[in-house]
Amino acid sequence: MLSVTFKFDGTFTVSLNGRSLGATSAPGGVIPPGYYEVVVDDTAEIGYMYFDLQGPGVSILTNNFEGADAYQSYFETFLPSSTYTYRDSFNPKGATMYFSTSGASTGGASSAPSASTSPTSGSGDTNGTVVGSKSKSKASTATTTKAASSPILGTLYGTIGTHGAITFTRGPKAVTSIHAGRYTLIVLDTTSSDGFTIRATKAQPLAVSGVSFVGKKTATLTFSTGQWMYYGTTASRSHYFLVTG
Repeated sequence: MLSVTFKFDGTFTVSLNGRSLGATSAPGGVIPPGYYEVVVDDTAEIGYMYFDLQGPGVSILTNNFEGADAYQSYFETFLPSSTYTYRDSFNPKGATMYFSTSGASTGGASSAPSASTSPTSGSGDTNGTVVGSKSKSKASTATTTKAASSPILGTLYGTIGTHGAITFTRGPKAVTSIHAGRYTLIVLDTTSSDGFTIRATKAQPLAVSGVSFVGKKTATLTFSTGQWMYYGTTASRSHYFLVTG
């Protein structure tokens, strides 16, 4: 488990099993590649900092909902022979810290979970769902089984509020296209009159958060190539993005 802690001096500590990682130049601390739980601790309730972790296959940007969540967990796959950076994106003049992965796994990280296992978060409900273009077909079953063993490519964030206000982002940018594969989707739902729904064209919709739900939900989704859309469950306007191979 990688532990991230917000500090009152405006910095973060990142550690693996109590060993501090991060240096102001690459490679920094070195960890085995593999699948990790990244636990972000903001028990200090410092809502003005944004923990920004970036690198091959990993993208986390969070302020723990402005300190409202004491803890958040993300499940990410760190690739071999790769360099990762973290910083406070709220303070662009702050230091960028580096750590790296070794060339091969030495057993320090766990393998990716099966489709029935899903990420957890500091509050709200959790669900794990694999989405294909034709979920009831035999071909889709084979695709789903294969996808469930694939690494998670990153974390996406959705919000749904009153009057159909909706966002869908990866890091600080709105999603317009992503590569096909598995992602963690975290949705913050602040209204009891709408929900966050996503689907591929001509596929069954997935309501990540229901109309009456208020809080945070986390899902694991597999995005197949093609056009996708997201929208408020009770709204008429859809927002489109592409999934590329």
